[in-house]
Amino acid sequence: GGILGETLNRENLITSIRNGGLICKLAEVIQDSVDDCSKSESNGHDLPSDPPQAYNLECSARSMEARENVMKFMTWARELRVPESSIFSPDDLLKLKGKMNV
Repeated sequence: GGILGETLNRENLITSIRNGGLICKLAEVIQDSVDDCSKSESNGHDLPSDPPQAYNLECSARSMEARENVMKFMTWARELRVPESSIFSPDDLLKLKGKMNV
């Protein structure tokens, strides 16, 4: 189901994205639209040219790889100019300290 090939709902969302792999995969999908925008607009050169690279879909949610996945996604989101007030902290997701912020 859906653009990520996953069926996500409020019961499984946090568990499914907790290792950061699926949010990096989502960034890949979004990047296709970013690329189209960059080609058609003069200010598109300020947008990221690549989604997160070399992320791990299969890592444990408490692993260093999970933290790296989330950090790669957050770096990409900042390059996309998502406002800081809309970007969650890694521990909001990884340690479930603020899952409502995710």
